[in-house]
Amino acid sequence: MTTKKEYKKNLENGIITEEMLELVLCSLDERAKRYKNKREQYNEQKKFLLTTLLKPTCVEKTVETKLVVEKIFLNSEEECEKYKKNPKFYNVICFSPIQVGEKTVIPADIILKEETEKYFLCYKTKNCVFYLPIENSDRYSNLPIRTVDRLKINDQKELVSAQFCKKLIELAKSGNYQHIPADE
Repeated sequence: MTTKKEYKKNLENGIITEEMLELVLCSLDERAKRYKNKREQYNEQKKFLLTTLLKPTCVEKTVETKLVVEKIFLNSEEECEKYKKNPKFYNVICFSPIQVGEKTVIPADIILKEETEKYFLCYKTKNCVFYLPIENSDRYSNLPIRTVDRLKINDQKELVSAQFCKKLIELAKSGNYQHIPADE
């Protein structure tokens, strides 16, 4: 985590390069994973840098599927067959009839498929992709929406010190900086 002299000099001169920004954002991401008690703080710092220095390129949507089991009792084999044919259920498993008091019932597991859509603003730099969760995509109708199986994970091995992160954030907050994007 030794900070390059070039980066220190850039900060002294009010310069934020894309490479420096990537390192700080990846470092904040990694710290948010490692230090759960400070996760919110690191995520807020990341959000500030992303929204101050970069523009989102698209909205990425993921769909999480979760199976939920509800246990019920049915009155007959015919009722079990009706449940099995109902398309709103992912699966229905009927078990052997049992006696409950004077009544015979059929225990069954109704398996429901619940899908949850999650939306993320996608910010791209030359080497990395960063995401900010959003409630829905309505506010960002000017951006393309891409449905993805999973979000890309940055493979950044090099991290910078917490002090360097703090200094870069302070420089961005001052508004007195020059942001130099990477050469394409």
